[in-house]
Amino acid sequence: VTLPDSINYFGKAVFRDSSVRSVNIPKGVKMIPSYTFYNCQDLTDVAFHDNIAAIANTAFKKTGVTVPDKLKSRVTGEILDDSEASCTFTEDEWVYDILCLYGEINLNFTKYTGKNKDIVMPDDLNYYDLLTCDHEIFSEIKDIKSVVFPEDMTDVTVRFTDSSIEKAVLPQNIGMSDSMFENCKKLKTVVFSGENCNIIISDRAFRNCNSLTDIKFPENCDNITIGKNAFENTGISELSLNYPSEIGS
Repeated sequence: VTLPDSINYFGKAVFRDSSVRSVNIPKGVKMIPSYTFYNCQDLTDVAFHDNIAAIANTAFKKTGVTVPDKLKSRVTGEILDDSEASCTFTEDEWVYDILCLYGEINLNFTKYTGKNKDIVMPDDLNYYDLLTCDHEIFSEIKDIKSVVFPEDMTDVTVRFTDSSIEKAVLPQNIGMSDSMFENCKKLKTVVFSGENCNIIISDRAFRNCNSLTDIKFPENCDNITIGKNAFENTGISELSLNYPSEIGS
């Protein structure tokens, strides 16, 4: 069977018990659901592609097929009802969810299990960029000294309010939660990474960060929006913004 790469969806058990001997996984299919090829006893040849994000551990059960070594870390014991599903993986000190919809993959950080106080979040896991993170990703958030977020992350709901953080490197197109660093008395340095970015600094983002004296923006920026009371009672007396800006009260 030769399938066109335009296919981006497999239903559960779509080839189960069939007499298929060889097949390719279309490049549009990023998840191989549970029991997709279950009991296809004549199946010996499968052309995989590198962008497969998750494979159910029953997908090739009772076949002559072995998942390639480079994809074995993407095999999950969770039930994938179809190729538009979600599942959870752990890599190193990071727990993350993979969600597939219409052939597109989104990775979301859910938990950091390490003990480091200076944290650099990986740009990608499982060969996909990490774009979002849960607000409870850091269980010991009060002890974190510095954090570097992935440059392409767009949605950050975690709050460091009242923590001991001293430095934060934030992504170029960040959507910040309100009061993200409010009352962080030890915060001294904030860096926004990237170029051609659109930065939205939320209401009360750095309020009462009275040690904050150093904030760096990219050289090229499309727009910066600063929310209400974002820099109230900080060590920053003025900001020089050489690009389109919207400033709250």
